[in-house]
Amino acid sequence: MNSNLPTHPILSFDFNTFMEHGSMMSREHVLLRLAKNYLIIHSTPPSGREVAPKNGGLTKIAENLYHYTNPRILPKLYRPQFLVRLVDRLRSAHRRRVLTKLGGKSLPILYIWHPEFAPEIDRYDCALTVYHIYDDYPTLNGIHPDLEEKELTLLKKADLVFVINKSLIDKKRKLVDREYIHLPQAVDFELFELARKNKTDPSTDISRIKTPRLGYIGRINEKVDLDLTLKLTLKRSDWNFVFVGPVNSTPSISDLISRLKERPNVHFLGTKDFSQIANYWNCIDVAIVPYRVEPGQWAHFGSPLKLREAFAAGKPVVSTPLSDVQEFEGLALTASTVSEWEASIEESLARREDTALKAKMLDLARQNSWTARTEMISRIIQERIGAL
Repeated sequence: MNSNLPTHPILSFDFNTFMEHGSMMSREHVLLRLAKNYLIIHSTPPSGREVAPKNGGLTKIAENLYHYTNPRILPKLYRPQFLVRLVDRLRSAHRRRVLTKLGGKSLPILYIWHPEFAPEIDRYDCALTVYHIYDDYPTLNGIHPDLEEKELTLLKKADLVFVINKSLIDKKRKLVDREYIHLPQAVDFELFELARKNKTDPSTDISRIKTPRLGYIGRINEKVDLDLTLKLTLKRSDWNFVFVGPVNSTPSISDLISRLKERPNVHFLGTKDFSQIANYWNCIDVAIVPYRVEPGQWAHFGSPLKLREAFAAGKPVVSTPLSDVQEFEGLALTASTVSEWEASIEESLARREDTALKAKMLDLARQNSWTARTEMISRIIQERIGAL
């Protein structure tokens, strides 16, 4: 391990592999930047979606950052319980040995992104435990019912709890009254600033689409209000709706996806490498964030990355009235009904050349870069370790 790195390495735990489907989520942004100063192993459960094992179960993602693949000889078991507990502990011990071989010999920092990993707290001697909440997992549709109990364990035992949404903090405080640190999403401002200044020629797949272009850049799944979007596309055939990102066409939304693809003013451009995303934002006239907000949906307590990315590109935004978005009143417009969406988009199109508005958006994005956010995380971690 680099002798200039902090003494304590990081063990990161989440259900998703690093950059699953090519997406740069908050986890990826944070871990890549923390890896500049920490040795990190990111791990998924044995039943999770995993990258192919390399180098004895490790895949190097970046300098000091590795993905850990659980050994096949220690598979996920469901019964009998005594054997389940034994295998779980053996798996944790194996992960710790791998970390030690990499040079992380001091007590690790546990960085937990999902309540499923609450049991890991009792399987390690650690310097610090961090629980980073970016979704209200216990209430999501289809999630295992024991997550509420596991999250309670994390809320009670974690040394630090970061939460992306202020409304979600209020909800968690009713469960466990403790210190919560508001840590909203951020943006790779340096990448977006470079793209704006260089003004790279757009890809032909978007440049051939006539303006105005209304853009949604991110995963297209159940959290997107596709029914509302379809109604908008039918009402305004003079607007072109551009979707950039992977489509998770589950049975519940497959029909709506098919109907949208039939529309001549709807364009699904597929997954793009993150290095290209800023250039696509530059080709959008208005960013749209049509999320479903009813309880049990992913976006109910959301903090959209794409909102910050739109600001970093200097693009007007129309969004469902998420609590996180409403904090940016004046910079982002909100709408609920089809008529409200149409009116807000019309207003946003008229504000495209508002230089004062663009300057405010860029300044907000500059202040909320992932670099600054991760420096804050690292500072808080080191201060808390020093205080223990």
